[in-house]
Amino acid sequence: MKLSLALCILFSFFLFILFGIADAATLDITIKDSQTGKPINGISVTIATKAGIVAQGNSDVNGFLSIQDLTAGTYTISTSSSRYSIGVVRNILVASDETKTVKIMLLPLNSEILELEKVSVTASRRKEKVLEAPASVAIIDNTQIQDRAAMSVTEHLKSLRAVDVITSGIGTSYVVVRGFNNVFSGNLLSLVDNRIASVPSLRVNSYTLIPTISEDIEQIEVVSGPGAALYGPNSANGVMHIITRSPFTSQGTTVSLGGGERSTFIGSLRHAGVINDSVGYKLTGNYTRGHDWEEGRAIEDIEGKEAPLFDTSHARGEFRIDYSPKDETTVILASGLTQASGIELTGIGAGQTKNWTYGYAQARFIYKDLFAQFFTNQSDAGDTYILRTGLPTIDNSNLHVGQIQHSIRLGDIQRFTYGFDALLTRPDTEGTINGVNEDKDDINELGVYLQSETNILPQLKFLAAGRADQHNHLNDIVLSPRVALALQPNEDHNVRVTYNRAFNTPGTSNLFLDILSSVDAFKLGSNFEPALGYSPNIDIRAQGVPSDTGFTFKRSENGTPLFRSPFSALAKQPDGTYIPLNDPVFTNVMWGVGRSAVMSGAKPAFEAGLKAQGLPDDTVSALSTGLTL
Repeated sequence: MKLSLALCILFSFFLFILFGIADAATLDITIKDSQTGKPINGISVTIATKAGIVAQGNSDVNGFLSIQDLTAGTYTISTSSSRYSIGVVRNILVASDETKTVKIMLLPLNSEILELEKVSVTASRRKEKVLEAPASVAIIDNTQIQDRAAMSVTEHLKSLRAVDVITSGIGTSYVVVRGFNNVFSGNLLSLVDNRIASVPSLRVNSYTLIPTISEDIEQIEVVSGPGAALYGPNSANGVMHIITRSPFTSQGTTVSLGGGERSTFIGSLRHAGVINDSVGYKLTGNYTRGHDWEEGRAIEDIEGKEAPLFDTSHARGEFRIDYSPKDETTVILASGLTQASGIELTGIGAGQTKNWTYGYAQARFIYKDLFAQFFTNQSDAGDTYILRTGLPTIDNSNLHVGQIQHSIRLGDIQRFTYGFDALLTRPDTEGTINGVNEDKDDINELGVYLQSETNILPQLKFLAAGRADQHNHLNDIVLSPRVALALQPNEDHNVRVTYNRAFNTPGTSNLFLDILSSVDAFKLGSNFEPALGYSPNIDIRAQGVPSDTGFTFKRSENGTPLFRSPFSALAKQPDGTYIPLNDPVFTNVMWGVGRSAVMSGAKPAFEAGLKAQGLPDDTVSALSTGLTL
């Protein structure tokens, strides 16, 4: 009896295994745009029976999703996306051991509806609908980005409101929001995946150095107006945030090639995949080259110490790995590198960048409402130099940043968001940029913030935020308050009343810049060299204002102002000697030697120098006569 019972159990188990394996069915789902016929990636797909949800997933870059190990039966497939209409396919009958193919065509949402349904993470540093954000947010999604060929990410911003984009060369642009544009602007806080993307020591937005490529961008968000309450005092005009695509929702390989006039070539590669349900990875690369415009360049740059090289090139690469053991926990490690050569404009004339390298390493941790990250940006100027002077530009600087943020929600009425930021800027220019300030140019910035969001009514939200920042070169704490009242009378409209107070704290260039701008600016050396036997140049330097002293006169022990003169050698004093302002010996020597030099032959050269400055003949004659007397 026991043997028969055992055989029955064994036979039943065999039948269970046999029919269980045979019963496994597969649904191969392909999702495409009904207007263009192109596959759509990132569409959320749900498979359900009358009993409930059976499986879920997202379409890949080919618009494909395969659901395996289904039991025979009748299923309903539904799709959801912020960019496309909801799709539902009912009564799909799948037999045992069958692979059924289902094609779903989705209609793109109206652009106005699409804009309202978009989700932003920048305005409040958390996910929320654009219409519910307490600030003006403009978004460019990946469908718009993929449809535009671009040498730089800034090309995608030209159609946005309140954004000013100036193109200064092939792939070189300068972007500001609600402010004045210039070639060395850092007023717009630029982020890539929550990482500050500016050049570390200079705090300048050089978008050609960002390793991110267009094929890897999920969306670009631009928040207009002050963002200092959450992002710190260096976001007074706005925040631009580039968000890249997750390898879990954008698997596959993309290769892009392009070319055009001015010997332009663009080649890009992106590959993303998953190792298992918890680990995803992606790799991107890009190479761009071209011949930059020669017309319209400043004469001082063209005829400077070095001739400009108009061939430009950029090589970029990034790698990222995502680890998500649970739905609410994610660890992201990323690194990127860019090497660039070409012409970049600066405040003292054009610079010839040669093998300028910019790189970063970033680690992010997300658990429910907790976010923490650490990243390092590194800059190496390579063989870069200034065209007008020919002097090298050395920059081996770093920016180290640590940030942590947490949110607490109290029911459906109240939410608190608070955090801490630490920014450590470590310049290293070997005296070529920061000159005499090289040994005292480190900057430490520490900030804390708290934001309260209160749903007074279902349609009315009140927001209050405050931030305090400490800058090691400022005496006072910098405070950035923010208050907003947002009314959403219906799903399509939002009325906001906001107050923000924001600051830009000084960077290394504001405080420590000390660089030669122009050699012998007044042609004094070339005019007087024949008579004096040497060139008494008067050079112009671009200088910052040190926080500890500011601009001051150097004084002697008794308080007399001191000065330096290019004519020190005539008084047999070493070059750079500090001379009292009322020193009668130096004054008499200089007057006598200068008068003799003019009368003995420097006058023609002096007059030629004045005429070269564009002065009229009668003015030149009067000045020359006055000096001779």
